[in-house]
Amino acid sequence: LDPYCLEGIDALDKRSTYWKHEVFLSPKQVKDSIRHWLDERKDKRNIGFVQDITVSNPLPGRVKNIHILTSEQGAEFVFSGYEFRNDIIGPKILRSTYWEKDCPRWNEERKSYHIVSYGRGHGVGMSQVSAYAMSKLHNMSARQILGFFYEHAEISRRWKVSHE
Repeated sequence: LDPYCLEGIDALDKRSTYWKHEVFLSPKQVKDSIRHWLDERKDKRNIGFVQDITVSNPLPGRVKNIHILTSEQGAEFVFSGYEFRNDIIGPKILRSTYWEKDCPRWNEERKSYHIVSYGRGHGVGMSQVSAYAMSKLHNMSARQILGFFYEHAEISRRWKVSHE
C-alpha cells in the first residue's frame, strides 16, 4: 500500500494520477514511420501498403509485440511494444504501451487505426506522484524513496567519480 499517493496528488493539485490518451494512426503514417526506421538502418526492403496491425497478447495490458502485415509478399514486420512506441511511431504520439482492449481497432470514418493507451506512470513500479510527496513533504532521500518502492533492491555505485 502506498500512503504517499494522495498527499502527492494534493500537493501537485491533481485530481488523479490516471491518464488516458487516444491516437489515430493512418496506414500511410505507419508505413512512412517504418520506412524511416528502415532507411536509418540502410534496409531497402519494400513495404507495400499496411493491411493490418495486430498485437500478440490479450489486452488490456502492456503490448508485448505488434505485427504489421503489409501488401508486399512476405513482408510482415514484428516490433516489440517498446520499439513500436519509441522507435517507429514516437513517444510523443503514442504515449504508452499499455493499451485498452481490442486495440488497435480500425476506425472506418477516419480510415485509421484507433489506439487508446492509459496508465499511471512509467510502468516500472514507482509512483512519480508518491515520490514527489516523499521528497518534498517528508524530506526523504532518493535512497529512501527507492528503498520504499524496490524493497529488496540493492543500491550501489557502479562507477568511480573522478576529480581531474
